[in-house]
Amino acid sequence: MASVHKRKHSPFWYMKFRDLTKNKVVFLKTPISYGDKGSKEKALEFARTHYNASGGQYRTREQISQKLNELCILSGANVKESPLLGTWLERWLEEVKSTRAYKTYRSYLKTIKLFKEPMQSELGRSLDFFTRDKAHEFFKFLQNPKHKISNSTINQHLRNIQGCFTDAKDYMPINPFHGIKHLQEEKIKRVPFTEQEVFKLLEFSKGAYRSFIMLGAYTGARIADCAQMRWEGLDFKNQSITFKMKKKRGKEYTIAMHDSLKNYLLSLPNRPSEGFVCESMAGLDSEGRSGLSSQFKYFMERAGMDFKAVESASGKKFSTKSFHSFRHYLATTMQHKGIAQEIRMMQVGHDDKSVHSGYSHAKHQTLLKAVNDSLPHFAFKWRNPFTEDKATPEPKKRLKIKLKRKEA
Repeated sequence: MASVHKRKHSPFWYMKFRDLTKNKVVFLKTPISYGDKGSKEKALEFARTHYNASGGQYRTREQISQKLNELCILSGANVKESPLLGTWLERWLEEVKSTRAYKTYRSYLKTIKLFKEPMQSELGRSLDFFTRDKAHEFFKFLQNPKHKISNSTINQHLRNIQGCFTDAKDYMPINPFHGIKHLQEEKIKRVPFTEQEVFKLLEFSKGAYRSFIMLGAYTGARIADCAQMRWEGLDFKNQSITFKMKKKRGKEYTIAMHDSLKNYLLSLPNRPSEGFVCESMAGLDSEGRSGLSSQFKYFMERAGMDFKAVESASGKKFSTKSFHSFRHYLATTMQHKGIAQEIRMMQVGHDDKSVHSGYSHAKHQTLLKAVNDSLPHFAFKWRNPFTEDKATPEPKKRLKIKLKRKEA
């Protein structure tokens, strides 16, 4: 049994008990001073806990953690109680939602939903009980072929969940996901549109969608940026377009306006002085089943174009031709016409640090001349979306085949 004693010239209680594992008497100082009220009872409880621990009475992490917390409370230490794993995940997501961009929050939300699937039994346990073995278990869950998750997406989920546990450093000093090696990413190369394909898409389109494609083909801007371009940013006198690039956190870019794009925009009936150029698409997200990218894929199918789908090693299909192919088309066409790299980078809005000093001083007139000299001049005008003409292909009629019965 454990007992407590006073020692000369020391204000603290000392505990004395026999260590059953080593079979020897232990005499240790407790952090409890005998001048406080009820100190002897606290010191005895402290000694009994040590005695029981030496006898192997506490066999689970929960029991050990609980007793350690009790010892800290007895010694007067300020104990920060660890929350449950499920509680922490919800609290962390709420913080992300209020402090980060909505797209970032949605990415984290997907990760947490995936994380909860194999970790249902852990959600009701304390956060600091989550081990490295469980982290590896989740990593293997993501790599399961039945989920069809690409390596790049798995790496993104891993970065997201690492961030979640890094923010929990007050409760667990070691992040269980640190040190897990990321997978080698499969890079799917985008294929640029040809000049004939761009012409075909423009010929098939009408209404606001023709404006949308004209912006993509002649600016090389990303799909979300084309949808958010405003009339206030169009300078017809100097032939320039100023817009906020979403990927660069709203940084403003000014690029050249091609002659054909200028003539097309000026031909629009009831052209407003402010608002979105493609108002019907401004409120749509770029991702999702009903997003801008999916809509453009459906538009390509209706126009009879192949979006060159390829299958990755994980079994997921990717389209090598999409709206982003306009960006590759513009850069490739300008390159084939001998336009300098720094001028091309200025038009597409690339911001690479290694070449930034080389293109930042380029004049707008130089850029405008390069765009007009390299890109083809398509003389398209506004086309009423409520009228049908020869440009819209008629749906294919099904052939009716009559089967004749064989005479006996």
